[in-house]
Amino acid sequence: MKLEKNFLRKDDSVRKAIGVLNKFKCQIILVIDKNKKLIGTVTDGDIRRSIAKGNTLDCDLKKLMNKEPVKVKEKENFSNIQKIMKNNSILQIPEVNKLGKVIKLHFWNSKSQSKNKKNVFFILAGGKGKRLWPLTKNTPKPMLKVRNKPMLENLINDAKNFGFNNFTISVNYKKEKIINYFKNGKNLNVVIRYISEKKPLGTAGSLSMLKKNMKLPIIITNGDIHTKVNFSELLDFHNKNKAFATVVVKQIEKMNSFGVVKTKGIIFKDFIEKPVEKININTGIYVLNPNIIKIIPKRKIDMPEVLIKLRNKKKKIIIFPVHEEWSDLGIKKDLRAKQNKKK
Repeated sequence: MKLEKNFLRKDDSVRKAIGVLNKFKCQIILVIDKNKKLIGTVTDGDIRRSIAKGNTLDCDLKKLMNKEPVKVKEKENFSNIQKIMKNNSILQIPEVNKLGKVIKLHFWNSKSQSKNKKNVFFILAGGKGKRLWPLTKNTPKPMLKVRNKPMLENLINDAKNFGFNNFTISVNYKKEKIINYFKNGKNLNVVIRYISEKKPLGTAGSLSMLKKNMKLPIIITNGDIHTKVNFSELLDFHNKNKAFATVVVKQIEKMNSFGVVKTKGIIFKDFIEKPVEKININTGIYVLNPNIIKIIPKRKIDMPEVLIKLRNKKKKIIIFPVHEEWSDLGIKKDLRAKQNKKK
């Protein structure tokens, strides 16, 4: 990728930065002035924190950019560059010349993103897929094909690319079709175990059937989603924030069809023409402390109820805002759109 692809101006929008990050699979935006001098950087993490604060995707990069980014001088020894990156916990660092112009972008020379992780990657695949009927009459929802493969296989492969190879799949409806297809995961070069629900246990109940002696955080996801979420970054975010639970959310904007009158009692205060409401929707992806197994009852229970219980117990719950692609393939129109997409 040409270095210039990472260049944006301070007046460019966060939305444009997201487009660059996603298109070119990079992790950093280099903000330059009219003389192409580096004046700041914006990382994927900066964008997530901005979204979490309630900023819109149309706000300028100058609102969230790091105005004093870590950088190295021209022709710096790479071993020293690695030390600087390690000391500052960063994976990329720009190299600038005497004029302050970026001449190179260095990346951490490791495979930390794909390093094997021992965490359990738990997939909920037991639902009947009523919203997709009659497509699910003879086929369990996670086995419906996208890109010529079952959506569940795509999800496993995506997670494997981020270093996860220890999968547990919770099954119920037409479970034999899932188990017979994936078996123990050897064909995908992963390990797959199954939890068989005798009756539907909701989106959280099957977690109670995991071993109680687990030590590492558990990644949980619905089996009917398509996403470009970086599961490795998600796990790091959870660990760094010392959270008990992390909920992955996607911010969407809804425009009100009417002008809104704001009042205080009967007194007119303001008029807002068709305001845009920002809401965070649940993506069906979570990271949970392994002690959650001891808390979840062995009955049908959904994740929202579990999260409320954790909140009432004063457990630390955080959100991980995503700007990456995400689709609920349990909705027929979204499934069709993904199936018809060429890439």
